[in-house]
Amino acid sequence: MSAELHRPTLAPQLTARELDVSTLSDAQLVDWRDLTQQSGSGAFFASPMFVRTFASVFSDRTSISILCFYDTENRMCGLVPLMRNRVRRGPSFNTRYSYQDADYDLLQAPPPKLSLPAAQLSTPLGLEPTALRSEILAAPEMYQTIVKAIPAAIADLNGWNLGVFVLDDDDCSAFAQGPLRTLKRPLDRNLKFVSKVQPADAFVALQNQKFRQNVRRSVKFSKNAGATFEIIRGAEDVLPAMIELDDLARRSWKNIKNGGRAVSEEVLIPFNARQNQFFISLIQLDEAEPVMVAARIDGVMISAMLMSLHCNRLLTFLIYSDVEHARLGIGRLTLHTAIDFAHAEGVDEIDYNSNASWTIPYSDRVSKRSNMIFTAPSLAGRWRHELAKRLAHD
Repeated sequence: MSAELHRPTLAPQLTARELDVSTLSDAQLVDWRDLTQQSGSGAFFASPMFVRTFASVFSDRTSISILCFYDTENRMCGLVPLMRNRVRRGPSFNTRYSYQDADYDLLQAPPPKLSLPAAQLSTPLGLEPTALRSEILAAPEMYQTIVKAIPAAIADLNGWNLGVFVLDDDDCSAFAQGPLRTLKRPLDRNLKFVSKVQPADAFVALQNQKFRQNVRRSVKFSKNAGATFEIIRGAEDVLPAMIELDDLARRSWKNIKNGGRAVSEEVLIPFNARQNQFFISLIQLDEAEPVMVAARIDGVMISAMLMSLHCNRLLTFLIYSDVEHARLGIGRLTLHTAIDFAHAEGVDEIDYNSNASWTIPYSDRVSKRSNMIFTAPSLAGRWRHELAKRLAHD
């Protein structure tokens, strides 16, 4: 898989090539890593470590490749990872969370009663790897050019008839300028970031009196209970802590078997064996530093947050608190510890990788995401597009 793709609408200074991630040369990997370093927020989800781990762990469900863009001097200047898989879709061909069919097992809602099979093309997406966003690698000055070139290159690819990218709204507009038939489907998925990292207390000070009072109560409870908060860094120390996190996840409100969950959510992602395998595989790679915040009482882990320090950005993956202590605000103080760690380390950005409401007081930037649905340039693709246009929901 290394054919060059040419379209009249592809920027004239660019050449696109689709590459198999399992057969890359050392030079191609170096170029990919260099491009990751040059790229902005979210680059982790298009990085070699994330994409290749995804390809390995989910190989029974998906096929993974990378679509690379080269300039006139044959330098890699843009990249988007691609996932092909078979899915079931309602007549609108839209979805909120089930980018893989296996994701339905983690949803409160069942698959659509009237479902149509599709060969889907997307970026690597799924609930278990906490990947509900599409990210594109490019140097800042080339970013918009690459986004506009992707649809033209995709139109030449085989093995798909329905596509979906989960893009920032600004990128949706650029993507829609290409030759594919596209439909933008808004999502309630506003990813939260901290662009100006400061101590957690600085965020708390900006909130209303009730919020500050709740924080003081959480602090008082944690002190009275003898709670300790620890930063665990590096694979050698984080890997053993994953055993504790696995046990904690079983006691978490996110485990569907636990009654009286702290909040009501459509999506519950219990820490299953596949998810555990994915994150343990990531932790063992040396392209990013794994970091965990662990809260304990009497030596027992009661709250934890798993993160990655990559390109001087702190990215959060998993947070669990046991049912008993979640209501008492231990999870909030776990987050405070993570924010204070990022500030002390001089981190450029915190990416919560979440649209959860509890991150709002601790963020200063939002990326509003939408599904960009697109269909293959064929008669069947036109039929799917017309059908989806007439239906707003699954």
